[in-house]
Amino acid sequence: MRGSNFWHDSQISRVDGDVLREPASIYGEPLYLCSNDGGCSLVGSQVHLSFPRPKCSHPISATVEVTGPDDTTIQTAFDLVALR
Repeated sequence: MRGSNFWHDSQISRVDGDVLREPASIYGEPLYLCSNDGGCSLVGSQVHLSFPRPKCSHPISATVEVTGPDDTTIQTAFDLVALR
């Protein structure tokens, strides 16, 4: 069974070309699913990241890479223009 701070075992970075950038700050909150009978189960975590401002003035996309404790790596791209 995972603890509520399981996300600490993952490495989270922003991909900037061929360079991985570490977040300036990071914190997370556990996410629980609770039933009507009072039982709750840990289902995930919401992780908040803050990165230093990139050198280019108006980036249009960002890619975040997460490597889990089992060395599985995933990347997700975000369209920053659509998020504004």
